[in-house]
This record gives sequence, C-alpha cells and structure tokens, in this order.
Amino acid sequence: MTGTIKLLNFSSIVVMTCGYIMVLFGVLHVFLLTLPGVLYDLALWVIAVLELSLHFGMAAGIVLPGALAICILRRGIALEGIRQPKLQHHLTLMMWAAPVMSIGLVIYGWTVQYRVHVVAPAIGVFIVGLGSFPALIISQSYLIGLYGSESAASALGASVFLRSLCTACLPSICSSMYARLNYGWGNTVLGLMVLLCTSVPWTISRFG
Repeated sequence: MTGTIKLLNFSSIVVMTCGYIMVLFGVLHVFLLTLPGVLYDLALWVIAVLELSLHFGMAAGIVLPGALAICILRRGIALEGIRQPKLQHHLTLMMWAAPVMSIGLVIYGWTVQYRVHVVAPAIGVFIVGLGSFPALIISQSYLIGLYGSESAASALGASVFLRSLCTACLPSICSSMYARLNYGWGNTVLGLMVLLCTSVPWTISRFG
C-alpha cells in the first residue's frame, strides 16, 4: 500500500498511465451498464446479435493486437538496430486502441438513438470491444515492464485503485448525462473522453 501511494505521488508516468486505464475502464463500465436499457423490449435475436458482437469484438481485441504487437516490435527492432524490444514499443498500440474505442462508441450511440438496423449498432459494439481490451491489457503490461518484479505490484495496485474509484463514481454522473443528452451525444462525450487519452502514450513516448 505504501509503494502504491508513493508511485501515485511521485511518478508522473504511473499517474498518467493509470489515468489512461481509469478513463477507459470507467467508460467501458458505463457502456456495459447502458446495454440492458437498450436491449429492453427488443427481439431475442437482436439481443443475441448485439451480445455476440461484443464478445467477438473482445475476443478479436485479445488476438489481433498480439499479432500486431509482434509486427510493431520487429519493425522497431529492425529500424533501431537493437536486439531486444524497447518498452516504448507498447505505447504505439496504446495510441491506436483508444481512437478505435471512440469510433465504436460514437457509431453505437447514434445508431441506437435513431433505431437503425441492428447491424449498425452491432458494428459499433464490436469496435468498442476491439479497442477496449487491447488498451487495458497493453497499458497494464507496460506498467509491469516499467517497474519489473520489484514495484510492479505497487504500480498495478495504483491502477486498480484509480479504476475502481472511477467505476464507482462515473455511472452516477453519466446517468444524468444520458437523461439530458440521450445515447447519441452521451456516447459522443464518452468517445471524446477516450480520445483525449491518446495524448497519454504520445506524451510518455515523447517526453517520458
């Protein structure tokens, strides 16, 4: 616990990375909480399509970035003439994962609001799953690689603390936001929040 508090107080990289995880995890939590309201009174096959789209998106978000990460690491090693990959190569995947999730949130929000055919929101749900899981997994692996076996537990503890705090507070705030803005603008606001997180890996790779 002491190590976690020290990292949150004195390590800007940990604060920024944990903030990145906190926002993405909180937005994903809000997204999942709004799904039952959207699925209520819909046909069973429509519910199945949306649920399967989310699961397939998350599965693709686990498998595809792994292959992409290998390509990025190999390219980085070839260009820089080094034998071992640098930890900063993880930041490249973090940069594209957040915008992908933002696009999915916007597509899902507006297609649900205007009751477009189920294929359109299913695509949005799939993209949300595709972008969210790589962002969360890679950012946490970045923290582990950054601090190694000595302080990795403290770094992950900071991540768990902040994301738990966000998931506890954000849904209550977003419920009133959805009541005023509906699904379209509500998910657009969430998408912009996620998109702003792209600045975190860019800043760390540039100045960290």
